[in-house]
Amino acid sequence: MTKSISETLYAAADLLEGEGRWTQGEIRRDKDGRYVQSNSGAAFCWCLTGATLKVSSFSDSMEADRYFARFIGVDGVGAVEEWNDDERRTQSEVVAKLREAGDRAREEGK
Repeated sequence: MTKSISETLYAAADLLEGEGRWTQGEIRRDKDGRYVQSNSGAAFCWCLTGATLKVSSFSDSMEADRYFARFIGVDGVGAVEEWNDDERRTQSEVVAKLREAGDRAREEGK
C-alpha cells in the first residue's frame, strides 16, 4: 500500500520520538549502538532516512526524503543524511522538522 508523503513523514517522526530512537552516522542501530542490517529484527534506533524506510516502502521513503530535502533547503544525494548527521542536530529538532514537513505536505495534498 502506498503512503502519502505526509503519512510517511508523520510516521517517521513518531518512530524517532521515543527516548534513544534516533541516531546519527548509521541508518539503523541496535540497543547497544551497533549497526544492524535492515532484515535484522534488532534495529532500535534510526536516522531520518532509516526511519522513512522503516515506516514505508522504498519508493515512498525516497519520495518523502526528496520532499523533506526541499523543505529544509538542501539538495543533492545524501543531503538529508548530512543534515541528520550534523553534530549540532538534536533528536527533538529532527522530529519537529519531520512534523513541520508533514504539515506542509498535507496542506499541499501530498
